[in-house]
Amino acid sequence: MLMKKLKNKGEWFNLFLAGCLITLFLSSFSNLGKPNPKQEILLTLKTQEKHWNEGNLEGFMSAYLNSDTLRFISRKGMKNRI
Repeated sequence: MLMKKLKNKGEWFNLFLAGCLITLFLSSFSNLGKPNPKQEILLTLKTQEKHWNEGNLEGFMSAYLNSDTLRFISRKGMKNRI
């Protein structure tokens, strides 16, 4: 039925192009509200840098897994995760 209505190649191309544009437009909304991983990583590193420079070891370590098996090693020795 649709094939009978669209008689020339130009109409088919226009329909195809419209479908592609609609798909592209709708897919642009799929990332809304999702965090950008690169920005999250950079923010974490900046926060850690701030804590480190302040001498705040607890703040620095807060980005890591809260586990008894995690160790922090420095010149002063080794500590379990704070």
